[in-house]
Amino acid sequence: MKNKTPSRGWVSRRAFLGGAGALAPAFAGEGQLGPLPGQQRRAQALQVRMDAANFQRDLPLPEQLANGDELLYTSRIGNFSKGLPHNSLGEVDPNAYYAFLAALSSGRPADFENLPMGCPDPARRFKLVNPQAGLSYEMEGADAQHLAQPPAPRFSSAEAAGEMVELYWQALARDVPFTEYPTTAIAQAAAADLSRLSDFRGPRIESRVAPSTLFRGFTAGDVVGPYISQFLLRPIPFGAQWIDQRIRTAVPGVDHATTYQD
Repeated sequence: MKNKTPSRGWVSRRAFLGGAGALAPAFAGEGQLGPLPGQQRRAQALQVRMDAANFQRDLPLPEQLANGDELLYTSRIGNFSKGLPHNSLGEVDPNAYYAFLAALSSGRPADFENLPMGCPDPARRFKLVNPQAGLSYEMEGADAQHLAQPPAPRFSSAEAAGEMVELYWQALARDVPFTEYPTTAIAQAAAADLSRLSDFRGPRIESRVAPSTLFRGFTAGDVVGPYISQFLLRPIPFGAQWIDQRIRTAVPGVDHATTYQD
């Protein structure tokens, strides 16, 4: 079957792009893609990037603070040791922890690869996720180690205890719909218990934790409106795709991670 001749005024996509490519140099001078010649543009691009890098370099270096738990507890019970070998009390193996510290100090990939891991079965062995991410260099913005955050609450602090109590209440109330918090006994008990803590830093109403503020955040607007934004129920456009934001939840009444198997 022969192709039909396009009507007058019709231009194919290929012909249009070909014509646009042929006209491009005419807008900036023969052989140019912009107002600057190639050599000058290259030098200017380098200078812009150097100025940005110098700006980031000259910002004050923040103080990197530790909470002191690593020195206070020789068993390292207050520090990260996930995936490393532990004894029956849940205390990390000292040699494995020292190897972990040595890898962090050296930054050598081989030292991370040779870390002793807790599970002897390679198929079930826990792996560290991006343990060297903080050693990489970003090509945009500030360097990772040019930023800082406050130290975590000390293991023995009332603040850490408050966070732990909140987590346990969240586990107990996980099957309670948010809309039922004002009338549910678990939510009311959780609010009353958290209100009694000496250093719980969640949101309050008139100095007390209320069912309406239970488990909410501490940034502006976190205590206003429903717990879940209606925008999280709608799919997100991503190019030609739509991403569903809904997630599958655990089956109500079924508890996981309640036993440990070596």
